[in-house]
Amino acid sequence: MSGIVDLDTALQLSSAARGGDKTSLGSLLDFLATRIFGSPVTFTSADVTPSVKNRKTFKTAGTTTITDFDDGVVGQTISILATDSITVADSAAVILNGSANYDMTVTDTLTLTMFNDQVWQEVSRSVN
Repeated sequence: MSGIVDLDTALQLSSAARGGDKTSLGSLLDFLATRIFGSPVTFTSADVTPSVKNRKTFKTAGTTTITDFDDGVVGQTISILATDSITVADSAAVILNGSANYDMTVTDTLTLTMFNDQVWQEVSRSVN
């Protein structure tokens, strides 16, 4: 399993680990569990390029077409659950199966991985 940790996160982890008491250790474990297994983050409804920084699972909000994802890093995989009918646009930045937009409906999912810098590639989808 690969984790994505930015400088702020690393400093928080280091600080909690040095504390050594149960409170610091408990905070560290809670923090790690959230980062590893975290709850899905809901995208902002009007954001055409939502941030995926430090997370893996997301839910859509609203019907605004998504054209790209901000703050991703090479090696990151994201999974998206549609909570509304929404389109993810195929483009040079988001390469989808069949080179076509994905018109997601409620409960559909999409999984993308950034194999190359600033380019997301579809790994799988479910049409529910």
